[in-house]
Amino acid sequence: MQSPSEPQTSDEQTSRRQKTMHGGAVNFLRAIWCGFSRQTPLDKTLTVSGLLGGIAVLVSVIVWTSDLLIDSAWAEDKHAIIASLKQEYPTLSDEQIAAFIRALDEARNNPTSADAIEAARIGKTELAQGIWAQIYEDEQAAGDAARLKQARAARNLAASAVITNAAEGLRWYRDSVELDPDDMASWLGLGEAALVAGQIEEVERAFEAYMTQAVQTEDMHDDVIGHRKLGDLLLRQGEVGLAVEEYEKSIAIAEQQAAADPSNSEWQREHSEGYAKLGDALIRQGEAGLARIAYEKGLAIVERLAAADPSDTEWQHDVGVFYRNLGKASVFQGELAPAREALEKSLEVIARVGAADPDNTGWQRDLHIVSSDLGYVLVLQGEVRRAKILYERSHAIVERLAAADPSNIRRQDALSSSYHQLGDLSERLGDLAPALEAHDKALTITERLAAADPENMDWQRQRAVGHSNLGDVLVLQGELGRAQEVFERSLAITERLAATNPNNAMWQRDLSIGYNRLGKVLILRGDLGLAGEAYERSL
Repeated sequence: MQSPSEPQTSDEQTSRRQKTMHGGAVNFLRAIWCGFSRQTPLDKTLTVSGLLGGIAVLVSVIVWTSDLLIDSAWAEDKHAIIASLKQEYPTLSDEQIAAFIRALDEARNNPTSADAIEAARIGKTELAQGIWAQIYEDEQAAGDAARLKQARAARNLAASAVITNAAEGLRWYRDSVELDPDDMASWLGLGEAALVAGQIEEVERAFEAYMTQAVQTEDMHDDVIGHRKLGDLLLRQGEVGLAVEEYEKSIAIAEQQAAADPSNSEWQREHSEGYAKLGDALIRQGEAGLARIAYEKGLAIVERLAAADPSDTEWQHDVGVFYRNLGKASVFQGELAPAREALEKSLEVIARVGAADPDNTGWQRDLHIVSSDLGYVLVLQGEVRRAKILYERSHAIVERLAAADPSNIRRQDALSSSYHQLGDLSERLGDLAPALEAHDKALTITERLAAADPENMDWQRQRAVGHSNLGDVLVLQGELGRAQEVFERSLAITERLAATNPNNAMWQRDLSIGYNRLGKVLILRGDLGLAGEAYERSL
């Protein structure tokens, strides 16, 4: 790949240079031959030996130089691809992006890899996916001898597919670990995809396999990721205390490594990321004060790095995210004034970096989230009309992002949540018709997503929540019969979820709330017997 600063050469100049080089080479070889023909047989033997040795050295130098140029070009490509993926798919984790980069790196020997790399530079991963699908089919036909290559092809295909379709990525990761159970990257990818798909048992199997191998490799970075991923799993299972322990282990390792090499930005980021995860878990545990301390420690790290390099928008963005976290902790503490102050700082920072790069969809998404959070605080402070302005701005952002990429399930999910929020606000303002309409739109999106991926437990839960939201508005409108119907639909979904994992505290709480809602509407309808049964079940 040509450097931007490299001068362009015209066709005429190139032709003249090639002719000169050709003529010089001919004269050089003619001179060697004349000298060679006059030598004795022994001299000729020594000369040939020397020439062959020289040619071998020359070939090695050419190959070495070519490798340097190729590696330099690939480094530029990787940087562009990472930036593109973060922009197009902001919810991807660093591990998922790293898996995709490894996939491209492994495919560089394939004749069509240049097309895949170029497509990935602009966020179009489908071409790379097609290449790996073909490699997978070819290697599958080769039989057992190609099993490991086939496994890598499956893993690479999964890394591409999971970006836009978690279920398909999950299927390919399953293939990969079955073909090569010793590949850590496949286990990590499987766990990530299963977590998105809500397949908790499979997440547990994948992350435990990853951790087992991480211990064997004695690689500190593998250990940090492993502990953090186990924490994510435990948090989803409702085992908040155990999740906190895993996050603290990841922080301890990252802190030690960051202290040993303060200039290593990767370890600094791992250190701050650990505090972000720990804070989220502590909030779930009801320890908002401790969560605030964790967020403050993470903020101190990113603020220091952002101050050292004000031009680095990634660190500036991280500062904005941590201020949002602090605002969230203050809300849970019931301290609305500090929450508002933190969220206003967050909005200021994220809006500034977003304005510097308006095409960065990840930062636009964060702008949507923090605007929504600040609106929620304003609602709690009684400034409902001003909150509505923020909610509507937030909704306009996510609606635009979803319309730009209708196949992006994460954006559709965010749009559904935004409709749900608008419905709640309209309900609070007493505007019941717009509230019902917004909740209905939210549920329609969720139903579509759940139908496309029935095994995704998160979307099943969102279906239950969506029905409950509709029921609440119907009760206020006096449509008690319809309200009872949607509450019963919500309960049916929640009962199925709770039965699959009785230890999931969140689902059990949902079940209790669902029976309580149903009991209230049954009382309003005068059915005291069934209402009593519902209340008993809620206990």
